[in-house]
Amino acid sequence: EYLKDIQVGIKLILEEPTWALPAHYFTAKRTTDPSPDDPIIDLFAAETAAYLSWIKLLLSTKLNAVDPSLIKRIDAELEHRILKPYMQTDDYWWMGLNTKRKQNNWNIWINSNILKVAVLTDNDSTRRIAMIGKVIRSADQFLNPYPADGGCDEGPAYWAAAGGCLGELVTMLESISEGKLNWKSSELIKNIGTYIYKVHIDGARFVNFADAPAFTIPDPARVFNFGTLFNDEDLKSFAAYLAKLSGTEGQYLGTGSINSFANSIKSFKALNEVVPKAPMGDKYWLPTLQVLNVRNQSGSATGLSLMAKGGNNDESHNHNDVGNFMIYANGDPVIIDLGKGTYTKETFSSNRYKLFYNQSAWHNCPTINGVDEQQGPSFKAKNVSFAPGKTADMLTMNLKNAYPESASVKSWVRELTYNRNLKQIVLREQYELSKFLSPSSLQFMVCKQPTLVKEGLIQLESLSGSSKVFMQYNPTLFDISIEPKTLDDESLKSVWGSTVYRVVLTIKSSKLKGAHQITFK
Repeated sequence: EYLKDIQVGIKLILEEPTWALPAHYFTAKRTTDPSPDDPIIDLFAAETAAYLSWIKLLLSTKLNAVDPSLIKRIDAELEHRILKPYMQTDDYWWMGLNTKRKQNNWNIWINSNILKVAVLTDNDSTRRIAMIGKVIRSADQFLNPYPADGGCDEGPAYWAAAGGCLGELVTMLESISEGKLNWKSSELIKNIGTYIYKVHIDGARFVNFADAPAFTIPDPARVFNFGTLFNDEDLKSFAAYLAKLSGTEGQYLGTGSINSFANSIKSFKALNEVVPKAPMGDKYWLPTLQVLNVRNQSGSATGLSLMAKGGNNDESHNHNDVGNFMIYANGDPVIIDLGKGTYTKETFSSNRYKLFYNQSAWHNCPTINGVDEQQGPSFKAKNVSFAPGKTADMLTMNLKNAYPESASVKSWVRELTYNRNLKQIVLREQYELSKFLSPSSLQFMVCKQPTLVKEGLIQLESLSGSSKVFMQYNPTLFDISIEPKTLDDESLKSVWGSTVYRVVLTIKSSKLKGAHQITFK
């Protein structure tokens, strides 16, 4: 019924001068219009090639019956645009083979698609084996620097394209090698899988530091694949939980791409036999990534939840947000991280940190002597420690190094304590400046208009309006201002509405040393 439309679609794809996105084409130092004579492998060139490989596998007999030239044309284009370029150079930055550049989801996303092309379409067995070897060597450059805790500094929204693709790749390698290649004993790869439930808050709400939206649903099939790979029941149950969020009564099939559709078909029956459940441990601490996710009790979003980070300002999809934290009440955002805006040419340019939502002043971070955090690998938290307990958990860090020398700060120790007995979260800070230049301040981003109940007490409301949190501060130490911020970015508006608010507590004292505490309950 659809064969004619499929033929037309294939021909249109094959006629495209490049399968790379325009932005990726020109960042590859091309200055002319795209040309088939100058192929570039980017995320979407590799994914398009994988689509065509699936088509060849599934429809070659039917297509040959109506147009014998079409499969030959697919083979020719895959050879010219993907197979030869991949094997002829090590110079693509995302390969990690001839560069010191930090690897991210590009590496594993592209390599997982290249592997599909090699296995499904390359009839040259010698080259196919060489290609699989190169995929493994390149993927190692993604995996080897990964932190032992499995933390994805690209955030949960990128996990499917990063860790999720890694799980898919090692599963394919295990399958095509008939088990001779397997990574079932790799604690690191398992941790890369379990990361995704460790940053889960409730429903579709995840810890959204860096370029991550507050609401996202990771690909259930990729989560389930990790659960199957390591026989991890928590991952399997979490995949079923995500599938239920994604579809009607759990009857989920990923249709965003043929890759996700194929993965979903593979896991569909088993996934729907698993009881949906989010692990929701009472505390998850990722010591290398320096991300904390704690809640009142295991298995429930009831009460307060605290999410906080140390880290550095050179993370993938970075925001300047060392020391940032969020508070949710009954699974609903109160103290928020705005997350990412709509991607534009500014997002990945030298103007990235001119976008307000990438700046520390629009995160829950201090402004010290009138100076905000700065981007770069040397701007990071120091002396980070997490002390878990039965009734209280405490995260401590020194924020001094997240700021440039112009902030004139000797020490700025931030301590966040979650006290389950008192049902409160306490922010304590102790600081020392080398000189006073301008009043320092603390910023708190909130999604609903706060109410100043009285001096020293602010009522905060959750996004849905269903929960309230009271914020206590010492009015003798701080001046307070509440600033509305109109959101023009459609991505941000779709999550938070047209206006968010910033509570600013400005330190009154000009002394070089000081201490204070803010309580949320």
